[in-house]
Amino acid sequence: MTDLSRERANDITRATIDLFPMLPFFDAGIDEPAISLCASWYLTILAAKQFDDAQDEAVTEKIPLGLSLLGLAQQFLADLETDRASLTAILNAFGRQMSVAAASQSGRIPLRQISYERYFRDVVAKSGNTFAVGAWCGARMLLKEAVKADLGPYYRFGMAMGIVIQLRDDWSDWRLDLRRGKLTLPVIYALNNGRLQLSNAELDDSVITQIEETVIACNADAWCQRQVAQYQQEALVAIEQMPECAPWLARLVAMP
Repeated sequence: MTDLSRERANDITRATIDLFPMLPFFDAGIDEPAISLCASWYLTILAAKQFDDAQDEAVTEKIPLGLSLLGLAQQFLADLETDRASLTAILNAFGRQMSVAAASQSGRIPLRQISYERYFRDVVAKSGNTFAVGAWCGARMLLKEAVKADLGPYYRFGMAMGIVIQLRDDWSDWRLDLRRGKLTLPVIYALNNGRLQLSNAELDDSVITQIEETVIACNADAWCQRQVAQYQQEALVAIEQMPECAPWLARLVAMP
């Protein structure tokens, strides 16, 4: 049941998350403007994590830290050394990403509203869209003008990898999330494929124990791995469509 353990699930995150916008371009070298873009992107993620924790754990002290990180991210963006058109496009993309993510930050999903559609809508809006924007902005700034016409593969690559990373994270943390009242994909699968009828139930200790047992009995780990593999394949398809890409990227994406 631990195939998607925290140690394995977060390998790609540890290796790539802070430099994700430039990941397809590592072989070409990394210059200072690219590092500034990655710094802004990563600081935005850290800020979102503070806001997420403040909401999930009612820790309001994290809000000022989140705002501070967001301010630093904006400073790095403002200092990007790139052409005016690229800077405008990147600023707009970051702004839209933050707006979409904030709008989807609706808190816990009540049992009566739980569904695959609701879960994946939030995953796409937050993690998927965040990584998609990161990859798109990296390509917008680093690609040669001749190949900037179609940045769709980079956006699709980021979207797929953002979902992969979120699915793995949700699997590794599903027990802790459940006890905090946060219902993620393994639990949704168990509730849809087990014998429990909990649409009107509260998440007390008895119900949580029943859900945990159902997640195990339904073999939710294998099903979640299949979902991860599906989005890994989408990322690989996007890589094949990139005009410029580090050749080792496909091997990294395909890591189990």
